[in-house]
Amino acid sequence: MGEHTKIFTAAMLFLLFFVCPALAYTTEDVTINVNSDGSADITGTYSLNFAEYITFNLIPDKDNLLKNAIEDETCCEISVNSLTDTETSITVLSFAYVFSDNGTYTYKTPEISYDKLSGKIDEILDKYPVLKPFSPDSDLVVPEKTVLSFPDGYSVTYEKPYTGGFVPSVSH
Repeated sequence: MGEHTKIFTAAMLFLLFFVCPALAYTTEDVTINVNSDGSADITGTYSLNFAEYITFNLIPDKDNLLKNAIEDETCCEISVNSLTDTETSITVLSFAYVFSDNGTYTYKTPEISYDKLSGKIDEILDKYPVLKPFSPDSDLVVPEKTVLSFPDGYSVTYEKPYTGGFVPSVSH
């Protein structure tokens, strides 16, 4: 595979499955399950139109391309649990801070900025001008609902429109 093909494929995959792109692609929900060690299992559900479905099925080695693209852009170590035409599931190894006081654990999640995510898409499109025709509608970048769940079963749900363009940091 040529160097330009690798770059295009990685960028396309990053857009398709991490930054929740445009066209008829529709982001539905993001679920973040914080684990007792501070890692998080993150699942995003979406729907693809026919052309996106075909593109998805033509991309080789999707799991590794996604892993590399996310790690390069975020500097977070991840593992890809599943990658299908309707859902992406990853584990982020150091997602939440974990504090312990006399056997009581508190978890603090980072703020999740959907506005910054939109900006990141613009940066990627600047790096790969060939992708400009796929420039996403910023409203489609944002999931309809984001659910944060903690090891004790507590959960909090945020829905569109997100106040301030982000899901706040949560301590529980």
